[in-house]
Amino acid sequence: MAQRRLRKSKSTSEQDEQEEQEPIYEEQEESRYVNGVVKFSNISVRNLKKMDAFGKSDPFVVFRAGDEEQKTTTAKNTLDYDYTNEEYDLIYNPLKMQGKKEVEVEVWDYDSVGSNDLIGTVSVDQ
Repeated sequence: MAQRRLRKSKSTSEQDEQEEQEPIYEEQEESRYVNGVVKFSNISVRNLKKMDAFGKSDPFVVFRAGDEEQKTTTAKNTLDYDYTNEEYDLIYNPLKMQGKKEVEVEVWDYDSVGSNDLIGTVSVDQ
């Protein structure tokens, strides 16, 4: 009987060791992502979906990392646009990312009446 208890204790301590190692792995994974700045430049949109009744869109782009957000100007009546001379910086803080590691990039169609329409979205890993 004493041997069984000893084995159970050993098994339990092995489980404890394994559980202790898992958070270390998660911390190592988290440490890959450090505070910094994510820069966006040379921004273009191409071949956008027609969202307005007259066959064009009024696109703008939103960049989001956690609670940080930046927005381009709105281009008028176009399906292709270069946001010339527009650059945006997002402060990247892994502690404020709410479990996400990616920057979200969304393209929206501006509507003066009603709400804006989402044209498309993509997630970019740093």
